[in-house]
Amino acid sequence: MGNAFNALGMYDQAVRYHRQELHISLEVNDRPSQASTHGNLAVAYQALGAHDRALQHYLHHLTIARELRDTQSTARALGNRQTGHDQALDRAR
Repeated sequence: MGNAFNALGMYDQAVRYHRQELHISLEVNDRPSQASTHGNLAVAYQALGAHDRALQHYLHHLTIARELRDTQSTARALGNRQTGHDQALDRAR
């Protein structure tokens, strides 16, 4: 659901659903889901302009992906984090 709202540009709703998903994945200790959900939250927060929150979630995504030795998720986390940094630089100019 969160990804659908994200695709529609309804980022507040996306955050709400992603936070629910994160809560569930933490309860059941689903580490791969935690990683991807942190990534999804980061993208939504970035779109909302909540750059500090986005960075926190990018870092959680990256940390978990590395713990899992998931190279695809690690690459996604690094790419998304770089995009966030690039956007921050553009705003600062």
